[in-house]
Amino acid sequence: MVIYRIVYYIIIGIGIITGLYRFLKLNKSSKVLWYLLIMTIFTELLALYAGKKWRNNWAIYEVYQLLKYILIVFVYSQELPHFRKWILYSAVIVVSVFVIEISYYQQKYAFICQTIEGVFIVLWMLIFFRELLRSNTENPFVSYPLFWISVGYLIFEVSVLFNFSAFNFILKYGKEYLPILKNIRIAANYALYSMYIVAFMTKQNSLK
Repeated sequence: MVIYRIVYYIIIGIGIITGLYRFLKLNKSSKVLWYLLIMTIFTELLALYAGKKWRNNWAIYEVYQLLKYILIVFVYSQELPHFRKWILYSAVIVVSVFVIEISYYQQKYAFICQTIEGVFIVLWMLIFFRELLRSNTENPFVSYPLFWISVGYLIFEVSVLFNFSAFNFILKYGKEYLPILKNIRIAANYALYSMYIVAFMTKQNSLK
């Protein structure tokens, strides 16, 4: 197993242990995100097994992406009640695209669902930041666990969207830069799951 995967699993493991240690003190959103972290490590291990046994783990990651988005939708619909209707509508769109992608994944729909999810996630993160800036709270931003989670997902999703948009161009005109895309993706993964650890350790303030 390559070093970056070991580091990746260690970071997620520390996040799970931290969340478990602080579980009774976590707010509702943080508890949901802890379950998402459990689902993430389970998915990664299952995908690793499937990749070695069947040389194909695409379906596992597709289902994970959908379930991840549903949990994120739940968290942000709770934190952003004024936007709840639109956040829930986005889940309907993502599920619909997911069904299409599952049906035609070998054709033109591949990865469109993940791209749409990424765009929506970035949108909800930005709205959360705006609402946090507009709130009358005297609590520092760093005392909101969802602030840290939003920072992590913003870094991660923007890097994913950049990879999707730049991959074909770099593959055609500059293959020597492909390792850079890989390193960006790895760094974004580290940043995202490190934010879980910080979110579980901080005070559990909420916007609502």
